[in-house]
Amino acid sequence: MNLDFLHLASLYEYSTYKLAKAGQYTYRPVSIDYPEYYHSLLSYYTQFTELLQGKGEVYMDNRQADSSSAGYCNDYSSKTRNSTQNTRNTQNPTQSSDTKTSITHPINLSIIVPLDCIDYMSAHATPSATPVLNNAIDLHYLAHLCSKFHSDTASITAADYAYYHALYDFNLHNDKKIPGDVITVANDVTRNPPLGNLLMCSAPGKKVRLGVEAGDGELEASLASLASLAAPATPRAPVDRCILLDLLRIRDSGCTLLACCLDDHELSLLGTSWEQYSYSAARLGLSILRFPMPEGLHPPNIHDFYDRIDLLLHEYTFAGRNVLAHCRGGVGRASLIACAWILRMGLVKGLLTPSSQLVTSEYNHTLHITSLTIEIVRYRRSVKAVETYEQVRFLFDFVSLLRQKAGVVS
Repeated sequence: MNLDFLHLASLYEYSTYKLAKAGQYTYRPVSIDYPEYYHSLLSYYTQFTELLQGKGEVYMDNRQADSSSAGYCNDYSSKTRNSTQNTRNTQNPTQSSDTKTSITHPINLSIIVPLDCIDYMSAHATPSATPVLNNAIDLHYLAHLCSKFHSDTASITAADYAYYHALYDFNLHNDKKIPGDVITVANDVTRNPPLGNLLMCSAPGKKVRLGVEAGDGELEASLASLASLAAPATPRAPVDRCILLDLLRIRDSGCTLLACCLDDHELSLLGTSWEQYSYSAARLGLSILRFPMPEGLHPPNIHDFYDRIDLLLHEYTFAGRNVLAHCRGGVGRASLIACAWILRMGLVKGLLTPSSQLVTSEYNHTLHITSLTIEIVRYRRSVKAVETYEQVRFLFDFVSLLRQKAGVVS
């Protein structure tokens, strides 16, 4: 077992997340203690992905939704927003007073690149077919800076203020220079089209803890056992969300693609069938790109994963379209998509430093890049992001793959 990977997992007993929870236990990776079970899960998801490929359901392009569908959705949206209480009662008259719904608790969307930085990033980064974009933004520094502005203002330095003020000046005047950057964009320079952003959330339409049996079977039991590793000691409120209301909020945020980590069974387990999910998305003009993977683990094939991230970037991000990544809770599997997107967008400083120029080993540098990327998602989404040993190991392998594809490993 690689202790470096173990210590980067949020479920590790001495992680920031677990120490804050004050409910420590000795975390043991599934792949280490139960290797046959681990491989059986990956085998199942490999077969499921092959089934999706056979049916043409890995990627569903709904960008050309007709105007009548858009009209229906806009009309539905206005009606549901006019009466909070009526909508809540319509969804489920038997809900208890503490039940969380799409109205009482609108789905929480986390934005990976701060909105203030999109124009600057778009002006300096030119989309290309390379494995990693040439990008001027150091998202780790920026994510840390945003965190300090929200929760630790005493630690903000003069250089931090100068950076952020210059960023605002750029957005206002388009003629300023970010400290440390060698590029100045003048007023008369033609700007690149805006790039899209990546957002994260929990499963749209999720229904849990409602006191009814959601399903059965061996896979459900395995999902429940893995999820229980992070379960809090105190009871949590029931959740009864509406798939269409959640997707409306996602669409209204500018997203046009759903990057979904769930298989059909897990969608049903969470209260929304694949038929309901795909139909609702199509009515809203939301495309779907599926990344099915086991709870707490990772995609079964890293090369297929790379290719889907490639599609996501070229068809959506580089075209100025936002993407929404989600799994069950929006912190584990969805974080793998977020990390891969961050890496391929060139937002982690030092990713493409040639191994011949490193002052440390290739392994240590790759581990450092992996750690920086995980920290970004924890700043921007949740301290719990990237939960398990297996997910950390997968990201390490993905960083290695990118460096190999970029030809910087000697």
